Amino acid sequence: MSTRDRNLFLLLAGVVFAYVVLRAFLVPLTHDEARTFFVYTLSGRFLPFLSHWDAGNHLLCTALGWLSFEAFGMAPWSLRLFSSLSFLLYGWYAWRWGALVREPVVRWCLWAALLFAPVLIEFFSVYRGYGMAMAFLLMALYHTTALVRDGGGQKHMLFALLAWLFAALSMLTLM
Repeated sequence: MSTRDRNLFLLLAGVVFAYVVLRAFLVPLTHDEARTFFVYTLSGRFLPFLSHWDAGNHLLCTALGWLSFEAFGMAPWSLRLFSSLSFLLYGWYAWRWGALVREPVVRWCLWAALLFAPVLIEFFSVYRGYGMAMAFLLMALYHTTALVRDGGGQKHMLFALLAWLFAALSMLTLM
C-alpha cells in the first residue's frame, strides 16, 4: 500500500471525524439522549441491576457520559464526547481491515463503505452506545480474524476479548 493511499485515507477519515464532531456540538439533544441523561446520568444509577428497568442498554456510554458530565457539565458535546472519540478507534480498524485487501479498488470500496455509511457515522455524534459498539465490534472482528488466520497469538486473543467485552458493554443487545 502506498503513502498516497495512507494520506488520502487519513484526509477522508479526518473529514468524517470533523463532521462527527461538528454534529456533536451543533445538533440538539434527541429524546433518547435527554431521557438517558435524566434517568441514568443525572442520577448516577446506570448499572442494570440498580437502575430503571427499560431498554437503556448502553452501559459503557452512559458511564463515560456520567464521567464527562461530572467533569464538564451538561452540554451536548460533553455527553457525546466519548462517542465522538470512539470514531478514532473505528477509523483505525477501518484502515486495518482495508490493509488486508490487496486489490486497490476493492480496498477503497471497503474504506468508502465503512467511512461514509450514514447509518454508522451518525451514531458517533450522539449520546448512545451504538457508535462505540461499532468501533469495538470492528476491533473485535479484526483481532478474532487475525487470531484464527495467524493460528494463535496472545496479543490478538487479549485484544479480541477486550474488544468483545467493550462492544457488549457499549450495547448490551450484542450479547
